[in-house]
Amino acid sequence: MVTGPGWAPGATGIGMNRGDEQAGESPRQPGQRSPDRSQAWKQLTYEYLSDLRQQLDDVAGLLERDDHVGIRHFAHRARGTSGTYGLALISEKFAQLEQAAGHCPREHIAGLILTIRQFIEAQTEKLRPGAAPSGRGENGGVHGGP
Repeated sequence: MVTGPGWAPGATGIGMNRGDEQAGESPRQPGQRSPDRSQAWKQLTYEYLSDLRQQLDDVAGLLERDDHVGIRHFAHRARGTSGTYGLALISEKFAQLEQAAGHCPREHIAGLILTIRQFIEAQTEKLRPGAAPSGRGENGGVHGGP
């Protein structure tokens, strides 16, 4: 049997954040974030996208050197990280890049890199501090991060 501060028989704690309860706030529903936490998540996502955009320059260099293994490794990592941030469309494009590396002509790979860059720039603009809400989900119509 689990006991301790804040524990009550039959309490599951699901959807509750003890810090909120202790601060006198009403419990949030599962998946619901506080405004401060949501803003922090947006900032982290914005910073990730900014870094990712710079890393794409390195990927273009890998393509110039025909380093398809390096492109595949980068795309695989970026695919997973983008998915973690809830950037499903960008993650999907990285999956396409991962598949194409070593199997498709250079022009096709270069086109995918350009498309990914455009997706990243569009998403970065949506998350830019002070940007007006677009009316769509914060990630291009895709759910937000964890």
